[in-house]
Amino acid sequence: MSFWFFVKLLHIFAGVFWMGAAFITIFFVLPAVRAAGPAGGAVMKQLTNERKLPLYINVAAALTTLCGILLYWRLTGGFTPVFSSALPWTGLMIGSLSGIMAFLWGFFIQSRNAKRLGMLTAGIQGPPTPEQAAAIANLQRRLHIGGLVGIVFLVISLTGMVMSHPM
Repeated sequence: MSFWFFVKLLHIFAGVFWMGAAFITIFFVLPAVRAAGPAGGAVMKQLTNERKLPLYINVAAALTTLCGILLYWRLTGGFTPVFSSALPWTGLMIGSLSGIMAFLWGFFIQSRNAKRLGMLTAGIQGPPTPEQAAAIANLQRRLHIGGLVGIVFLVISLTGMVMSHPM
C-alpha cells in the first residue's frame, strides 16, 4: 500500500463523514432542535460542548480538502495547466473548486455564526428576552441557509468528482 492510497482513502472517508454530517445536521438535527424549543438548547450544548460535533466536522472538512488538494496536485503533475484545462479534467476541477468553497464557506461563514449563537445562548439564564429570542431565531435561520449553501457546494463537488471517473 502506497502513501497515495492512504491519502485517497482518508479523502474519501473524511469526505463521507463531512457530507453525511452536513446532511444530517441541516435536515434532521437542527429542525428537531428548533421544534424542541428551549430543550433544544440542551441538545445543541451536548452536541457542541460534550460530543464536540462541530470540531469533528471541521477536522473532516480540513482533511478532505487537504487530501483533495494533494491528490489533485499528483494527478495534474503539480497543477500543470495542460492537464487542468483538458476536457476530462473539467468535472474534477469544478468538483475540487466547489469542495474548497464548501470548506471556506464553513470555516469563515458558518463557524462565525455558530460561535455567535453559542456566545448568545451561553449567557442566557432562564427564558430568553424577546430581543434575545429574535437574535437566536435570526442566527438559526442564517445557519440553516448557510448550511444549505454548504450542501450545494458539497453536492457539486461530489458530482464533479464522480463525473471525472470513467464509467
